[in-house]
Amino acid sequence: VSFNEMLEALRVSRLRQTQLVADAGHELKTPLTSMRTNIELLMMATRPEAPGISEQDRSDLEHDVLAQMEEMSTLIGDLVDLAREENIDVFEAIDLTDVLGSALERVHRRRHDVEIITNTEHWYIHGDGFTLTRALVNVMDNAMKWSPENGKVRINMKIIDSAHIQITVEDSGPGIAVEERDMVFERFYRAVKSRSMPGSGLGLAIVRQVVERH
Repeated sequence: VSFNEMLEALRVSRLRQTQLVADAGHELKTPLTSMRTNIELLMMATRPEAPGISEQDRSDLEHDVLAQMEEMSTLIGDLVDLAREENIDVFEAIDLTDVLGSALERVHRRRHDVEIITNTEHWYIHGDGFTLTRALVNVMDNAMKWSPENGKVRINMKIIDSAHIQITVEDSGPGIAVEERDMVFERFYRAVKSRSMPGSGLGLAIVRQVVERH
């Protein structure tokens, strides 16, 4: 029975990795194709025999290339985090307050006009500090991104009982539509309102995977 359970776990892990590689390849194609097209246009415009393009068009192409590079960098970073989380098997004693503090430092640099209000508790768990920090950064980053100018983000740690603690991140943004709340944790899914903004669609999938593993 133990041997069969091990084989089944290996089979499921292999399926997840195969699906991740397939999804990653599909998602990388779009920004890569766009970036290649824009770079080719810039190369053609610099040839002596080319009619040339206006400064505004050149500036727009350069801006697009940089944006696509940033999009790919974010996506690759998120994919590395997903793959890393799949293979973590060494946990250590961690103070969640320290993890939260590290996440806050990273997030607060991105928007200084949003006030962050925290209420913390010292709580130790056995876990991986890197992935826990990344999970909290992803949730708080969403809260910061969707907060209005001069908005507030409230982060609260509440002890439920001797074995459970709840971390709540609350913002004053528009929220997620009820019908999309289950889907936003799927890999590469992006809510309708968020599709015009930067992102890979992997942030909340990483959060769910980290939390479930811990």
